[in-house]
Amino acid sequence: MLVDRVESGTAVLVTAVVASMLSLIAGESLPKAYGLGQARTFALRVVRPLRYVGPVLYPAIAVFDLLTRAVLTRIGGQQLIERTYDEVE
Repeated sequence: MLVDRVESGTAVLVTAVVASMLSLIAGESLPKAYGLGQARTFALRVVRPLRYVGPVLYPAIAVFDLLTRAVLTRIGGQQLIERTYDEVE
């Protein structure tokens, strides 16, 4: 439809921009806004599924963590930038 009205290069650009904007809004902005406004309700809703998903995804998380630490070691980055919740307070 869009290709019929504008050049193909322009159609690709417009499509990429629109898809990026929709992805950012639907995948980033709306969930964060909802999560901030309804933090307790949201947390209580997702805690049970996360109990099951966490152990299943742990092997992949461990691999990515090791790869990230290896890359940071090679480039001289700081590895221990994460703090647990009880360390913050």
